[in-house]
Amino acid sequence: MNTTPILIELLSRTPAVLQHLLDQIPADRHDTRRVEGQWSVKEWLCHLIDAQDVLLGRFTQFETEDDPLIADYEPPPQSDNRYRDRDFAAAVVQFAELRAGTIRRLESYDEAFWNRRGRHASFSPYSTKILLGHMLNVDHAHIFGIENTGLAKPEPRD
Repeated sequence: MNTTPILIELLSRTPAVLQHLLDQIPADRHDTRRVEGQWSVKEWLCHLIDAQDVLLGRFTQFETEDDPLIADYEPPPQSDNRYRDRDFAAAVVQFAELRAGTIRRLESYDEAFWNRRGRHASFSPYSTKILLGHMLNVDHAHIFGIENTGLAKPEPRD
């Protein structure tokens, strides 16, 4: 069974799934770090956007290199403030637009591209198909982080 079209379809639906979740989270929680040293909903969202750049860079490596070596990615610590000043509504739009462009790109690849193999610093084996599935897993992990941050009851304070 060729699962590539299914994975691309699922990836195309992430903005709607994300929006559904964001609609359930009270707006006053978007910017709040509800747990000390951990991201807010907005920061999780902004990190999801940045993660897309990393993943797209990996697809570029597969486009331009034979047997590319994919480096590990170390996300910023959640105590980092790099996302604090970004606009929440703009980030939601940015993710949806970025994902639409990503889907067009993924749909443009031919079957030979989906059979390309590479090497990864931490995973073995590694290929374009694994990268495609990894992209969906990244979506899920970040959406879960948003859900946990936005909907979980705050930890009791001493």
